[in-house]
Amino acid sequence: MLRHWEFAGWVAGALVISGVLAAWLFRRQWKVGGGLRTAAVGATLSILTTGMSYLAAECWFVGGHDQSDGYLQTLAGKRWFSRHWNPINSLGYRDREHDFNGKSPLLFVGDSFVAGHGTRDIDDRMAGVLQARLGADWEVAVIAQNGWNPVQELEALRAFPATPDRIVVSYYINDIESAAIALGNPPPTVRVQHPPEPVRWLTSRSHFANWFYWRVVRGQFGTVYWDWLKDAYDDEATLEHHGEELQGFLDYAAETGAEIAFLVWPNLDYVEGSRSYTGRVTDMLVSRGALAIDLGEHFRGRDERTLVVNPMDGHPNPNTQAEAINLLVEAW
Repeated sequence: MLRHWEFAGWVAGALVISGVLAAWLFRRQWKVGGGLRTAAVGATLSILTTGMSYLAAECWFVGGHDQSDGYLQTLAGKRWFSRHWNPINSLGYRDREHDFNGKSPLLFVGDSFVAGHGTRDIDDRMAGVLQARLGADWEVAVIAQNGWNPVQELEALRAFPATPDRIVVSYYINDIESAAIALGNPPPTVRVQHPPEPVRWLTSRSHFANWFYWRVVRGQFGTVYWDWLKDAYDDEATLEHHGEELQGFLDYAAETGAEIAFLVWPNLDYVEGSRSYTGRVTDMLVSRGALAIDLGEHFRGRDERTLVVNPMDGHPNPNTQAEAINLLVEAW
């Protein structure tokens, strides 16, 4: 936490030194009256007032403000993560420890949507809501890490030390990445527009400047990446390979005798633009005999701002997650 206050300390020190120096100059050295001295005093007071305002804003952002962001680029987002990314259980998941004795295991599999990025209380994320809906006869466990793809998710599902009675797979439209990579079409390495070099020093140290920069360029997050993603879905070979990846979940469900369901999420910042892709995935899963809920179709026409955690984070907020779980329970 001391590192968070480092820049604020520099600003405070600079203001104190500047104030003392200005007082000495005007009281001891610059005693001659006139318009120039009056203008200099006014300019000095304005600079010091602006500096004090900046320091107050900096202190508020360091001490009281944390806000998740979808790419974990902002200082506020990193602070949110350090404060709220808990509990972590013995298997390394953001989840409680589980006792399946006498209970039916339900394994909730996915990436950051399931882990609950942007959701402070794990009881407010999808798995927690589902546990409350199903009651004490069921034990809902999370198998999820930020950034996972279907190949990693299936591997973790198979390695989990409990055989499920039900499986819920949360699908997000960037899950096609693994198929594209397998076919030699990796996604762009640069997904966000970083600060230009002249201001990078400031935005990497000042929490207020960092917040201001990322709020200004928020609309430019991910433009290149989403163009690549659309091309991946339009490539039939990639989509076919992706279908075989998802078939692995169905095969595992058949092996264990578990019921399986998929929640297919759109880009919640751009539901209408991504709805055609969630429709393709949903149709593909249904054609293979799976229960799949197209959330892109469900959320069409809605104000995207009401669906996400905050303007900087496109993950579903707790109300959106609860709505998805209600659809799942109704489908069951």
